[in-house]
Amino acid sequence: MWLFALLGVGLWVLTETSYLAQDHYLFWGMNIPLRFAIVGALIIGLSASLKYNSRLLFLHEATLFIGLMYFFNALWMLTIFGNYDSLSAWSHIKQIELWGWSVAMMLVTLSAIFYGIKNSNPLIRAFGIIFLLLCLYSRYFEFFWGTLHKALFFAILALSFWGIGSRAEKIWQLGNKN
Repeated sequence: MWLFALLGVGLWVLTETSYLAQDHYLFWGMNIPLRFAIVGALIIGLSASLKYNSRLLFLHEATLFIGLMYFFNALWMLTIFGNYDSLSAWSHIKQIELWGWSVAMMLVTLSAIFYGIKNSNPLIRAFGIIFLLLCLYSRYFEFFWGTLHKALFFAILALSFWGIGSRAEKIWQLGNKN
């Protein structure tokens, strides 16, 4: 039930802020992904405070999961769309203008990976790895879809999937031996 309550909070924030924004999509200068990045960060903060309350400790992991899901999904959407309020405004920009969001996401994901490794938190580490790869592959599609020959594009993509998959399989086999 707690997971559904946190999902309901996200839907409430979306509904309420969209209603208050009226005909445009910015609420206090923030579009929907930026609002959800803030909501995700607040829920992550809530999960950190739950860790210190012994009666509510059982809610910590679920709260952290939903907070990370909101935060990283919103941050990924910001790397694609930025903080623009309409599709027409977004369609007139160059993708290079969104590099600030991409760099921010790279730093956040790398920080999450290092934090997860240092503090033995596999949930944060996994979110960091997944969204780092998602960000890298999104940039690959953005910048090379129109410029590379499609056979070369998919060959490079296949080689990268093979490299990541073989490395992950080796790591997984090492984990199963222990």
